[in-house]
Order: sequence, then structure tokens, then C-alpha cells
Amino acid sequence: MKNTIFLFIVFAVFGVLAEEQEGFLNKLLAPGPLIEGHKKLEKTGCLECHSASKGVVNSKCLKCHKEIKKYVDLKKGLHGRTNKDCKECHSDHKGRKFDSTKVDKKTFDHSITGFRLKGKHGKIKCIKCHTQKRTKKFIRPHDIRFFGSSTSCKSCHKKDDLHFFVGKWKKKDCGDCHNELSWRKNTRFDHFKETNYRLIGKHAKLRCKDCHKVDKRRKWARYTWPHLKQSKCLSCHKDVHGNRLSSKFRNGQCQKCHLQTTWKIKKFNHKVTGYPLRGKHAKLQCIKCHKQQRSVLRKRKMVLYKWIGLSKDCLKCHKDYHRYGSLKLKKYGSLHNCLQCHTEENWKKTHDFDHQRDAGYPIEGKHKKLKCSKCHLKKVRRRVFRSVYHWEKLKQKTCETCHKSPHKRSFSKKFLSKKCSECHTPRGWKEQKNFDHKKTRFPLTGKHAKLRCNQCHIRRKKQVFKFKHFEEKFCIDCHKNEHKKQFSKKFSSRSCSECHTTRDFVALKKFNHSETGFKLRGKHAKIKCVACHKKTRKRFRQKPRHYKGIFIFKDLERKQCTLCHIDVHKKQLGNDCLKCHNESNWKKRHFNHNKDSDFPLRGAHRKTKCSKCHKAQRHVFVIYKKRKLRVIKFKPLPKVCAECHKDPHKGEFGKECKSCHLERSWKYTKDFHRNFTLHGVHYTVGCAECHVDDRNLGGLSQECILCHQKDDVHSGSLPNCGECHKQSFWESTSFRHSMTNFPLRGSHRTLDCFQCHSRGIYEGVGSDCIDCHEADRQQADAVANPPHPLPAFEDCKSCHNQWMFK
Repeated sequence: MKNTIFLFIVFAVFGVLAEEQEGFLNKLLAPGPLIEGHKKLEKTGCLECHSASKGVVNSKCLKCHKEIKKYVDLKKGLHGRTNKDCKECHSDHKGRKFDSTKVDKKTFDHSITGFRLKGKHGKIKCIKCHTQKRTKKFIRPHDIRFFGSSTSCKSCHKKDDLHFFVGKWKKKDCGDCHNELSWRKNTRFDHFKETNYRLIGKHAKLRCKDCHKVDKRRKWARYTWPHLKQSKCLSCHKDVHGNRLSSKFRNGQCQKCHLQTTWKIKKFNHKVTGYPLRGKHAKLQCIKCHKQQRSVLRKRKMVLYKWIGLSKDCLKCHKDYHRYGSLKLKKYGSLHNCLQCHTEENWKKTHDFDHQRDAGYPIEGKHKKLKCSKCHLKKVRRRVFRSVYHWEKLKQKTCETCHKSPHKRSFSKKFLSKKCSECHTPRGWKEQKNFDHKKTRFPLTGKHAKLRCNQCHIRRKKQVFKFKHFEEKFCIDCHKNEHKKQFSKKFSSRSCSECHTTRDFVALKKFNHSETGFKLRGKHAKIKCVACHKKTRKRFRQKPRHYKGIFIFKDLERKQCTLCHIDVHKKQLGNDCLKCHNESNWKKRHFNHNKDSDFPLRGAHRKTKCSKCHKAQRHVFVIYKKRKLRVIKFKPLPKVCAECHKDPHKGEFGKECKSCHLERSWKYTKDFHRNFTLHGVHYTVGCAECHVDDRNLGGLSQECILCHQKDDVHSGSLPNCGECHKQSFWESTSFRHSMTNFPLRGSHRTLDCFQCHSRGIYEGVGSDCIDCHEADRQQADAVANPPHPLPAFEDCKSCHNQWMFK
């Protein structure tokens, strides 16, 4: 009975296996159950997802997940941009409840999807944008659906759209103009490029909605102005002028007067009106001519002015200053046209009017200074009548037409019948016209021309017309000689005109100073006379009275500078200043220290300033009131170095510094280091590096260990450093290992000395391989077959070499 039951069970099991033999085998071989979405695949073969040689490949996954395959082929979105395999993010065989698509919302890098979160997007929660659920999926239908969301702003912010674009703008996305950091600021929109209408001035400061009005109820916004080309500014702005402007400025031609930067008119080209503004007209405000009208706009309280219908006649704005009335002249006709005489630049200055040519009467002398009204306006008891421009008896009477004659009781009838112009001139009433002083022996120049006749020709109440000293050109007949006993005999016999002029007594002519025996050169030629010819206490009598100068110098022939200049050297260098100084520049000296002194300058002495050696003394003397100088010592000065320079050797080597040092530089010394020749780095090291702690400069040992004991890495085992090392470069050695029992070959040539001589031992080191490579052999014995300790492997050279151990 038991056997029967066992056989029944076996046949039942095999019946089930016959139906699902492959699925059963998959369950037995799988590392774990598949997730809920893949559980049907347990009945199929493993090769449905796995590849026999490559594991789980992406093509197997995309065969089922066709929705994702579209984005992978287009290389868009999260799956299309990643380079990872599917299995790196989505694992399986971890049970039915395992979620292989779970995303950590806090740490997820959204930039790998191709849509980086910036600004406020980086702060909001995922469900604010990913609002859809996995309703079409039978697994976790209430979870958020992240896949397939649009990156367009309108997909989330459609209700916030205030633009209501139409036409070509309807295809535009919000991100083309706005940014995620600030919705209203830093917009990327070029109004001229996109609309062909450039925003200038105050238009550029306006908000978009000031022109593009929005109606949220109708979901409409204004973006087109069909009559913009015809109406221009009037498309948005009201016409406040109406028909008060000419046709040139109507129908939206506002830009001919106004600017987009400011509504107020700064500059207007008045030429377009047919009446160009010149002179003072161009400086006037518009309202001076364009008067205010009565009508006023109520809303803006804007005052209107009269712009058309104005006359170009001057008298429409200006008063008739000349009181011409209806007066007409044969030559000019009506005199209402003011521009025949006046200009717009200056009313008082007339142009193109010649009084002699146009009126037949020349204006000369004091007549030029008179105003026109003095002659042409008739006044009676302060009342002004019509202008007078014609005098019938002008040719016969001349001056008497305007001026009263003061000679009626003085002259006889013979002289009263003569014209005033025969004696007088318009230049001055008292001035005679016909007398020309140039025709005399003494033409009047300078201040003489301004004098009255009686100032010269009346002496002691008598007329004088001939002067005694005229031939000698001396002025003493009229002027007193102010230079008595002031000049030498040579210059006292000369004429005053050689120095003075008739224009000004003080201003002198150019004087040739070389005639005095002292030729002026350099700065002497540029200074004023009073700098040398100093004032005395005596004064000239002539006004303005000023002091006389010194013109006679004693011992001038010796040409000693100390006659005028203070000897700042206090007789240290003698009286001949020109040996060092010159007249062009006192500070520039031509003193040759090598020739003119007994101490020639060499080396660094040539570059030092004079004041370094020739120092100022305590003695002070005054040059000017505000300037004081100290006496500089030039002689005598010591020649020993120690007198100027400190002796750092403290007298150890005597005072002859030149035996070691050079004048070229204190640091440069002569070749005195004979017992120990300096080479390489030793040549660049300062003396104090070796000679420290008050060591003597002589008697030191030549052994390297004396100075470099702390640098000895050989611990005194190799005392003769010079056998291997050089002074030029310490690390560059000249030791030849080939002279030892173990010449270096192969890889041994590249090793550092310390890798073999690790303990500073250089003598008695073994030359067998095992002496250094014992540790390497023990490590190789662990894996070698046969092991190295056998007798046949004691000699390393039988298998290995120094160039390549393997």
C-alpha cells in the first residue's frame, strides 16, 4: 500500500513538471524572487533577460520597456543622457515588494535629466511639478509619475500667463525671456531685434504693461498697432496741439520737436519754419515770441501757445526805437526793416552802414563815441520828438549845426566866417589840426606826443623854439641829469637815448654789457640789472621816485666772484671760483677730483655723493634773511680708510685696508685666500659663514669636517670628503664604484648609495646577492616550485642578471 502511494506522488510531481518544467528550474536556480512587475518572467527562461556571456544587457530591458527606448534613442531625458547600464540603477531578484525605481528625493541630482533646477525651482517639492500618478500601472498606481514631464514653463505656469501671445509669439516659451532666479528682473528680450521698434529714452524705462495693456477677463493683450506708420506718436499719445501747428508738424510728427528722452524741447531747428534764429534770437525762450493763448487743457492743466500766424516784421515784437513813423528815404525807402542797419547778434552794433558813404558825413574822433540819439533825436524839455535825419545847411555851417560857437565875441567877422574845421578837428576841440611836428627836427614820440605845446615851448613865461643841447641829443634842456657821479667818465659823456626811451624813463633799452669789460654769460645774462647793481640810499628826483643803483665796482678787472657772491667755502679753495663752477649753472661743477686733488677717486668712491665725505661743519653763516648754510669741509681731509669707514676687524689687520679690499666694492676682495683656494659654492659664501664666533681669519684647518661635521652623513667613516665630493656641487660625486670589488651594472647604477649602505657603512660590505636580497629570496620561496633553498639555486647569477631580475 505504501509503495502504491509513493508511486502516485511521484507521477503527480512529474505531471506538474512536464507542464512547467522550465519555470520550476528557474526558481530553483534564481538567487531570489523577481519583483512584482517581473514575476511573469519566472515562467520563461533566464535568457529572456540575461545574455549567456554578457549578463543583463540594455537591449534586453528596452525590448519590453519601449516607452523608455524612445528617449534613449533620442538621447533625451534621464535615460537618454546617462551612460550607465540599466542594472546599475534597477536591480532585481530581491523579492516581490522590492521597488527598483525608488528615487531619493532629497539627494537626487535633477541636472542629469537635462533640466537643472535653479532659483525657486530648487526649493519646491517634487509633487509641485510632478502631479500625475501611476494610474495606468497596476503596480503602485498611487505613486508619483516622474517620467514624461515636460520642461516647458507653460506646462506648470499656464494659469500665470499674463501675455496671451498670438501668432509667432504663441510658440515662444517663457524661458526665452524670463529666468528662474527672478521672474520680473533681468529679462532677456531685445525689443528692437524682435519687433523692429527700438526703445529709447523714457520708452526704455516704461513697464511692458504701460503700452501692452492686458485684459484678463477676455484673455487678451495688445501687441500690434496697425496704424503706427501713419499715426506714429499719436498711436499712443494724444495730440495736445490740435490745429495750432503747421502741416509740417501735424499727424504724429512729434519727433521733429520732442525727444524720447524728455518731453520738454531742448533744441529745435527753427530753420524748418522759414525763419532761422540767429544771434540773441537763438538764446531767447520760445514763449518770448510765441505768446500764451487763453485756452487751457483742463486734464493736464497745459497752457497752449501761439505757434502759427506770426509776422517776420521786427516791429511786431520790438518798439520803434528810432521813431521813424512813416518816414521814407530816397535811397532806403521805408525804414521799418531794421536788418538794413542792425544785426541779430547785437542791437547796438550796426552792420553794412557807412556814415560817410550812406549819409555823406564822415564820423571821426569823438563823434564815434556818441550815440545816434545824441544827434538824430530831437528833444525839447525832456520830451522826445520824431527823429531828424536831414540838415539842409550842413555843408555850409558844418559844426554850427549842432554846436554853439564860443568865439562870437572874440573873433572878428573875418574869422567868424570861416568853418570850425579849418582850425579844430573832431578828435578834440582844443587840438589844432594842421600842425605836424614830424616836419620839425624833433618828431614827437612816446610820452612827448601826449604833451601840450606849452609844456615844452614855454620857459620862464617865454616861448622857446630852439634848444642849446639839441645837436648832442642831450635831454638836460628839459630834464635834469639824475646820474651825476653815478657813471664812469666813459658813459657819462654819452647821450641819454642810448639807454632811455621817450615811452618810459624806467624801461631801458637793451644794453651791450660787453662794453663795460665784463661780458655777461650764462645766468648772468638772465638776471635783472638790480641783482648786481644794487640800490643805494640815494633816490632819483623824478617821480615815481626810486633808489639809484651801483654802477662803479672796484677791482672789476680781477673778476673775483667774491665782490658780489659770498664765499661759502670760507677761503678753503682760494678766490678763483671758475676752477670748479661756471656761470651757466652754479651746481654743475667741472672739478676733476683725480687731477685737481691729491686723492683720485676710483671704484665705488666715484659713485658716492660729495656730501658723504665732505660733511657740513657746525659753523653757520647767513646768505639771505631766510637762508642759512653750514660750512662744508674740503681741506684738509685724511686719506686713511679707517677715518671714514668703520673697521669690522677692530685693528686686527692694521689700517691698510687696500691690502685685502678694493675700491670697486667693499665686498670684492683681493686674492688673499691662498692657503685654501675657494671654488664653486665656497666662492659665493660670505666670510661670516665660516669665520663666525670671533674666529681668527688665519690658522683654520683645511679639512671639510671642521665646518661640515653636522653635514657628515658618513659618521666619520670617510674623512676625506674631497675624494668624492666637489666644491661646485655637493651632490655631484666623482666616486668610481668600478674601482671596488663590486662594479655597478644594470639596475644597480640607478640606485642611491643609501639603499645599499644604509647604516653609513662603506667598507666590508659583502658583494654576494644574498647579502642584500635575503628578504627577497624568502618572499620568493613561499610561492616558488621548487623552492630556492635547494643547492642548485644558491648562485643567483645562474638565473638572474643585474639588468632585469625576472
